[in-house]
Amino acid sequence: MKAELAVLGRMRPGSLSKQSRARGSGYFQITYSRTGKLHRDHVRPDYEPVVRTEIQTYRRYRELTRL
Repeated sequence: MKAELAVLGRMRPGSLSKQSRARGSGYFQITYSRTGKLHRDHVRPDYEPVVRTEIQTYRRYRELTRL
């Protein structure tokens, strides 16, 4: 298990969603909780695949470390 944890890479908690504006253009938003408060950050469209991978890595980390 230690070897698998060592190769996980960058991770980020939260969930990613696509939001749309009234003008029809869309953007991505990451939502996460830190110290009991809900936070939302905008994600550039070109950075969306990276953030999605980091979220999946964090979920894998949580599975591995769950007691």
